[in-house]
Amino acid sequence: TVYLMTLADALVGPKEHHIRLVIWLIVLFTIGTVYRSLRAILPKDSHWTGALAALLVAISPMIHTTSNMISVHPLFILIAILTLTRLTRYLQTKRLRDFYIFTGCLAMAFTINEYALVLAAVSMLCLMLVPNNLMSLTRRQIRINYHLFGSLACFVGVLFLLWPGGLFKL
Repeated sequence: TVYLMTLADALVGPKEHHIRLVIWLIVLFTIGTVYRSLRAILPKDSHWTGALAALLVAISPMIHTTSNMISVHPLFILIAILTLTRLTRYLQTKRLRDFYIFTGCLAMAFTINEYALVLAAVSMLCLMLVPNNLMSLTRRQIRINYHLFGSLACFVGVLFLLWPGGLFKL
């Protein structure tokens, strides 16, 4: 959000309504992302489900409350939806591309808000409980694939790219 606000500040000047416009654009992307996410996750003929979910997000009092404040919460909502969508797509299709996109989105969520730790915990629980090629929990063992190390590298790479100052302060 800070990068988007800085970009808006550089393009159109340091006015509060421009920064609020950036937040509202993020909210519009969130509504579209909810629709596209449900279309990607659910089987065919899910137009109505995606439209209803997008409508519920659009009229939600919470989305209007958070979008009226200058904060990182609208962007975190968008990234959290993208993260969970990509995790679900990976668990459905078993494509590694979806898993690496999920990892990058999770890293972006960590740069935005501290609640991303809860998102990571839920994601790890899903990866352990739903049978997949990378990580699964069986009665006798926990099976881990080498792509988890690649996803860790992707995670750290995105963190260093988006949040270098914060990492050096740690």
